[in-house]
Amino acid sequence: MLPDLGIIREKCFRFIQNSKTNPFSYKFSTHSSPSPFSLCFAVFGLNLINELTLGGDERTSLSKRIRAGLDELRKTRKAQGIDLTNDKSYLQLLTFSLTALNIIGALEVDALEDHCQPLMTNDVSANLDRRKVHLGVPQSGNYAMFMAIILLHATQYLNQDQSSKIDEWLAYHLKHMNRFGFWGDDSSMSHLQFQNGYHQYEIIHYLGAENPLAEDAADAVASLADSRGRFAPYPGGGGCYDYDAVAIITSGGEETISRHRKLLSGTCSSIIRDQNEDGGFCESKLVRPRSIGKLIMALSHAASAKGKARIERLRQALTLQRPKHDRVNGAEHWTSCGYQRGWDESNLWDSYFRMSAIARIALALDPDAGNQWSFVDYPGIGYHEVLRRQDG
Repeated sequence: MLPDLGIIREKCFRFIQNSKTNPFSYKFSTHSSPSPFSLCFAVFGLNLINELTLGGDERTSLSKRIRAGLDELRKTRKAQGIDLTNDKSYLQLLTFSLTALNIIGALEVDALEDHCQPLMTNDVSANLDRRKVHLGVPQSGNYAMFMAIILLHATQYLNQDQSSKIDEWLAYHLKHMNRFGFWGDDSSMSHLQFQNGYHQYEIIHYLGAENPLAEDAADAVASLADSRGRFAPYPGGGGCYDYDAVAIITSGGEETISRHRKLLSGTCSSIIRDQNEDGGFCESKLVRPRSIGKLIMALSHAASAKGKARIERLRQALTLQRPKHDRVNGAEHWTSCGYQRGWDESNLWDSYFRMSAIARIALALDPDAGNQWSFVDYPGIGYHEVLRRQDG
């Protein structure tokens, strides 16, 4: 039985509101600067908990601000000589911006065609092969998802029928699935497999495609849960790892959900307990500050796993002891100031994914709870299969 989520939602709403620096500007975390990435995640978070209210003029202003942030990043990256077709930060902000514009109903006015058209894929399979998607190499899942989103967007909003390419994308992924329902070596299940492969699952779920290995994938991911029902290779879970795992498990069908009901309930309760006093959520509360107790916990975390997952956890247990990991590395461009957040520091990214995991579990365990949450009817981040059932 899940607790009343009303207070959890109210506290998260307070955190998002306190992150606002002006009507269309948000800080990623307390000590960072506003950025276009933060703006998108504020929109995602407010929409999820049904707190996004906009008048006509506000909608127009917000749409222009979203485009301006994307235009500026493109200009900056081009000036740096970066190939935008392979630039993860640009592709992330583009797909985040498309989703945010969809949420506020602005894609019909500005579908960002000038950003999307240069990214259109001509040879789907060859490009997926070039990124070694079939081998499940790190970040290949991101690229595969970006490709699919652009193709789906062009079909729906740019009046360019890309359905044959979308079919090819799906056939490629189904053909190369391993026995766990992911991509790459299947000698044993790993955190990398599902964290990377989750991105393709977002598209498969959006397409409503038949996936013969959906239950196998859910069971394989569930096998990686730690004693707190969390799924990161380090103690305390992680915003992405926990959400990705929950999304895959809750999309496995009614029998799968029933089989993992206790696990999902435990995961939800564990996430709720980690909500910070300011109402936001963080990456993990069990990594810093360093201590002998936390090191022992990390080694025990590794010892409890099997195969590749054990190696991943052991590597993390040792690597994260280095001072260079005192802050969460990566994606500093999201803050517009190179700021690296603390492991236990509330931020819009982790807050959104934590609340999304709670929402997915709540809906899986109580199908009548759907009206408490607003999901995104657009491929990629924030989509939920319940939207298709509602349409049906």
